[in-house]
Amino acid sequence: MERFYPASKRRIKCAISGIITVFLLACACVVMVIAMNLQGYVTLADGEKWGVEEEGDEHPFYISFFARLSEEGAIFDAKSAWKCFLPVILKALVVSHMNGQYSRLAEKLAEWENHETVEDHQNSIILRRVLFEAF
Repeated sequence: MERFYPASKRRIKCAISGIITVFLLACACVVMVIAMNLQGYVTLADGEKWGVEEEGDEHPFYISFFARLSEEGAIFDAKSAWKCFLPVILKALVVSHMNGQYSRLAEKLAEWENHETVEDHQNSIILRRVLFEAF
């Protein structure tokens, strides 16, 4: 006897999984923006390069709290011989942790979606992993 699982339920679960994946990708992007600020790649002076002409307008990715930490003499001094590596190491640790957590979540989401075949299940995991790794 063959069991039946409605395609409509699977599509709903896939949509929910997609929303979760997009949310986590957005979180990964926020981590990258914070890392760029901590490494001194985004500064207040970058506003001119983006065509910001009014006083008080800033680079779209500029976050003053984190950018100040990369200024000269600060904890992540971008011009220091060794302090500039601290945000890089921190970012590597955070991204590695996020990848591990997302890898486990991708497995659980694919299982929850209840794909018809093993191939569909594997393709679902591969697509999620590629999207997450690319960003």
